[in-house]
Amino acid sequence: KVKKELVNFVDSHSETIRQKVSIILDHFVNNTSKKIGGRGRGMVIVRSRKHCVLFHEEMVKQMKEMGLPYSCLVGYSGTIFHNGKENTELSLNSENGMVGGSIPDGLKDPRYRILIVSNKFQTGFDEPLLQSMYVDKKLGGVQCVQTLSRLNRTTSGKEDTFVLDFVNDTEEIVDSFQPYFTSTVMSEETDPDKLYDMVYQIEEYNLYTKYQLDEFCRNFYSKTKDDKDIQPILNEVVDRFNERLNEDEKEEFKSLIQSFLRMYSYISQISSYGEVHWEKTFVFLTYLNKKLPKRESGRINILDSVDLDSFRIQKIGEHKLDLEDEVGDLPPPHYGDSKGRTEEEKELLSQIIEKINSVFGSELKEDDKVTIQRVENELLSNSELTKVLMGDNSEDVKLDYFKRKVKDNVIDIYSEKFDLYKMLMNEKVFPQFVSYLYQSVKEQHRKNS
Repeated sequence: KVKKELVNFVDSHSETIRQKVSIILDHFVNNTSKKIGGRGRGMVIVRSRKHCVLFHEEMVKQMKEMGLPYSCLVGYSGTIFHNGKENTELSLNSENGMVGGSIPDGLKDPRYRILIVSNKFQTGFDEPLLQSMYVDKKLGGVQCVQTLSRLNRTTSGKEDTFVLDFVNDTEEIVDSFQPYFTSTVMSEETDPDKLYDMVYQIEEYNLYTKYQLDEFCRNFYSKTKDDKDIQPILNEVVDRFNERLNEDEKEEFKSLIQSFLRMYSYISQISSYGEVHWEKTFVFLTYLNKKLPKRESGRINILDSVDLDSFRIQKIGEHKLDLEDEVGDLPPPHYGDSKGRTEEEKELLSQIIEKINSVFGSELKEDDKVTIQRVENELLSNSELTKVLMGDNSEDVKLDYFKRKVKDNVIDIYSEKFDLYKMLMNEKVFPQFVSYLYQSVKEQHRKNS
């Protein structure tokens, strides 16, 4: 989580985006814009909708500074709040002079030569003038193939294509394309009978009855009913979910219904089984899945303690990737087993300490780790603290109280471990240390409750 937060911090930093946009425009102006008889277009693939807004803002700015006779468009769904206002695809493109019309049509207009996207237009977008792609997003598997294949449209004067990639490894790109290069076969069949097992397992939790399922579907398909008629049924099931299941059972139930939804959605596209109960269950669970409470992410807030001191983008290499002339072998989608689930990666305290050492230049010895473990044990055994953490208090109240108790415990080691005390109380280290302990203590309390 710490690494992910740091990478997100760097990737969203204004200096990072400024340099990447500068590199993109340098290549586009000197190369892409001259391709296909001077009509070449470019697409920028970024990591999120927020980055669409950030890249668009910087690219418009630099294009104006360069005095270019053309600008860029942006494509994403929904609304992103930035610079004190709500930004939509329509509002940003309108500010840039595009009034009405679709984005595919807009990109054909000589006034717009670059399109910035995140998920939108990565598939099903056919623009023969698209010659270059600038990728700042991790791609893999079929998504990688579908995205880069946007370049694969022919037109008169189009002799080559180009990809500038900031994040992906060349071997991973080849591995993504290889199964689809000549012909593709499935290594095994998807077993539809698994749906029977999944429905049985879901119903074994006894969170809803057949009557509720039928009543939900009657209201759902009725032309005279509306959303308010189905919500009470869903609310009853959510209440049972919260009251009857522990944390592990909740995660297992949600994982199970999500596996069923994915598998049924997949199989129903290619075969009709005439199972009315499956269809009813699918509709019901689709809505129930949206209402079930989400698990706390345990987000670690370290960004207030981080500064970007320097940044450099370095060219790693220039490659022409080759594929092998062989039949691709693809496994079918797996649902309802461990192959479809990924466990959140957890860092040991020793690894976090190692990172803190490397970042802040402080060295922790083995006996320091023992002392830190002792601090954590004292927090765990503090009955007053446990009442606050497990009680009906807001997250801010819990964290504030916890922080005071951590400070009290760290002060207690002042005389015996002065160097460790100074390191832990450092204004950049202490918030990170508190965040680790807070998540660890809360997790252990949940397991013991």
